[in-house]
Amino acid sequence: MAAKSAAGGLMVVATGDRLFEANALHFTRTGLAAGHPYQLRPLKQTVLSVNFGSRGTGNQSCGAATLPEYQLQVGHKSYSYTLLPIPAAAALDTLNTAARQYRDAPSFAFGDYEISAAIHETTAAVTLTVVDNVQDLASATLLLAVYDAGGRLKSVDSASVAITGAGDYTADFVLSAPLSSGESAKAFAWKDDNSPVTESRLIP
Repeated sequence: MAAKSAAGGLMVVATGDRLFEANALHFTRTGLAAGHPYQLRPLKQTVLSVNFGSRGTGNQSCGAATLPEYQLQVGHKSYSYTLLPIPAAAALDTLNTAARQYRDAPSFAFGDYEISAAIHETTAAVTLTVVDNVQDLASATLLLAVYDAGGRLKSVDSASVAITGAGDYTADFVLSAPLSSGESAKAFAWKDDNSPVTESRLIP
């Protein structure tokens, strides 16, 4: 989703394959709570809201309940997105190209944990991030394994990371050279007792 003005704009891009809900309005959440339409007072500013999702219509007060596929169940939820500043004259094709690298970012869930990888092509660096959705870990070990075009192990690097207030662990790895054609990498994470908290993920 992109919101633009004469001076420029901002684009909200889903990271990975998990979609989210977003809107850009001239009203705040409380401003929309007016009792009648004529009481609405639009702002000059644009208010951007990004949410995990919304429950569908229906509460059995005067009809059917919300269908199961449109309900939001209680539990730990996670989603990610990237905010990109955009020029006012940017064409749609340009925006789609810029957003693709974030939409295609490798991210997956395994139980109560997620692991993602960001490859910085110009610096041959890889940033691994583990998200602890249940916040039950004090630290973890992240490992990056690089394989050549024939699938043979080329190098292994690891780093111990401590928990942050948000339940995230991040480690940066600098490769000896950018991944060449056919090469790949896998990311791993373990608890302090050497039990895995995530499966590996192939980094293209």
